[in-house]
Amino acid sequence: MASIRKRNGRYQAQIRLPGKPALSKTFSYKRDAQRWARDTERRLEQGELYVPTEAIRFQELIDRYALSHLPLLKSTKQEKSLARRVSARLSNTFINEITNQRLAYYRDARIKEVSAQTVKHEINFVRRILKLAQSEWGVKIPQGIPSIRLPRLPAGRTRRINEAELQRIRNELRPLIADIVRLALETGMRRGEIISLRKDDIDWKTSAVLLRETKNGSVRRIPLTAVAREIVNRHKEHLPFPIKADSVSQAFERACKRAGVFDARFHDLRHEALSRFFEKRLSLFAIQHSLFFGVQFHFPFLFATHQGVYQIGEVYALSTVDVGRLLESSIPRLSRSVHLGVGISSTRA
Repeated sequence: MASIRKRNGRYQAQIRLPGKPALSKTFSYKRDAQRWARDTERRLEQGELYVPTEAIRFQELIDRYALSHLPLLKSTKQEKSLARRVSARLSNTFINEITNQRLAYYRDARIKEVSAQTVKHEINFVRRILKLAQSEWGVKIPQGIPSIRLPRLPAGRTRRINEAELQRIRNELRPLIADIVRLALETGMRRGEIISLRKDDIDWKTSAVLLRETKNGSVRRIPLTAVAREIVNRHKEHLPFPIKADSVSQAFERACKRAGVFDARFHDLRHEALSRFFEKRLSLFAIQHSLFFGVQFHFPFLFATHQGVYQIGEVYALSTVDVGRLLESSIPRLSRSVHLGVGISSTRA
């Protein structure tokens, strides 16, 4: 936006547009300053005025991204946090200075402070903003989009919470959180999916809930066991659950500490649910497409990770009622050596 201010008896017009460098010019008359500001602002917006890349700082691209794209994202809170972290380190850097060497230095410095996954997110954020600026905002990136080696991620978690630990944790939780924990174990739903559940999403006839807002944007139907159905029915008049997602995780962690259960996170309940579904002989196809569309599996451990999808066993076309009944069955746990076999196919989502 343009602004006019009087300095030493003259009028200075200054223009600041997201993704563009600040421009200014001084005039003897205010009307001339206003005319120049309007004309220059229009030419900048329409791409008629050339602006050298050397004059654009990375913070200006972040500001434009925050105005034009951030409000459209589902994970606004996480993306804002990511933008703040990158801005703290690259805000004053001119975009023509963000080269492979500069980004590699950023990577090597940050890996000493945060996890490999965090560094990966930050580097990808920088590349995403530069690509957007080049393809949609008409900003020239003379050195090209930086492409560097990303830090190697650690192996996925293989933590399983046993029944004794779960009982001790539940004893330390207030009833509402205990029900949410049990619902996570019975359905394998994510924390946010449970918290945002609404009364209109429940299909009592087919014993299922419809998840409209999911991590990967796909609508999913989740079958309910008798236990899950009872919990949902008990809370149906007070849905969505009157608690924030972060508060659930914090309460779970405090309960774990009081119960003497270490290295356990709320998200581990989802991993545990998947493992139990396999142990009840529910096919991978049914789990992936009926319950966890888009989730990836890694073997020999029965956990949802981001390392690949491996098809095992037979493929069944099951309704949500069928799946719910299977999950209610009391088939004992299988040993790791049973039904693991060899991965027939592997894909990445």
